Amino acid sequence: MERENMIARRVGLVCAATCATAMFVLAPASAEAQTACAPDSENFVPAVCGHVFTDQTGGTPHTYDSGEGVEGVKVVVSLNGQEYNSTGLLECVGTDCGYYSFNTFDPGTYTFCVIATDSDPVCKEVIVDTPSETADLEIGVSTGGSDVSSDDTVWGVGTGTPGYWKNHPEAWPVEKIVIGDTPGFQSTYTKAQAITYLASKVSGDKTITIFASLVSAILNTNLANNTSCIAPYIADAQHWFSIYGPVGVGVKAKSDAWVGGPLNTFKAGEPIHQKMDEYNNGLLCAPHRD
Repeated sequence: MERENMIARRVGLVCAATCATAMFVLAPASAEAQTACAPDSENFVPAVCGHVFTDQTGGTPHTYDSGEGVEGVKVVVSLNGQEYNSTGLLECVGTDCGYYSFNTFDPGTYTFCVIATDSDPVCKEVIVDTPSETADLEIGVSTGGSDVSSDDTVWGVGTGTPGYWKNHPEAWPVEKIVIGDTPGFQSTYTKAQAITYLASKVSGDKTITIFASLVSAILNTNLANNTSCIAPYIADAQHWFSIYGPVGVGVKAKSDAWVGGPLNTFKAGEPIHQKMDEYNNGLLCAPHRD
């Protein structure tokens, strides 16, 4: 899979609706959903249903009340980083908006994401182990008349470090990685080739250092994690490799390419690496994997 489609692949689709909501927050499951889930009684397959809603009444925890549902978004379910099921655009039925339901589940832990145009998905893990689960998904939470920026929100299925991705090839959401953003100055690595570099000693070559953090960040953003805080640094790292790469060319720790200086024609590699390393360790806008 090519990197330019990376964000779209995180959950398998992108909503075609227009949505002005700037922030997404997931609420705990609510007992106030207005429509009951309908599990497959013949095969006893668990069902999950709920509303995508904007809380208007406040209080903690935020719960869905009639009239708070939001239309024009999608709900996507993923399992182990891959799309499992999805809705079409949610609409209103009478005065009841934003209702969704699924009834094709085996017991397990699934990730539910709300998708809207021009917004990163917000996701919630749902354990499906009873005939009927309620999972209300909250967006656009009002906090005293103002909204909290999505950049300040930590959410996602969890990020992994180079050590995690080196040791868990079965968890990779892609089979190859494209490094570099300029035609003619790009390199494509298979999973096996990338893992070899992840396991390599730096030995004074900082391209190996930033390669490890970049590959990990790309993999983490292929999953349903918040990317708002890291996407610009991934783009910078890709351009850095187009100028100073490919991996293995021997960029030194004291070079202008790494720390900055008169011979640097773009940006220093070290600060870019450090920001991606923070993201991969769960210190920015997405949590770390358990």
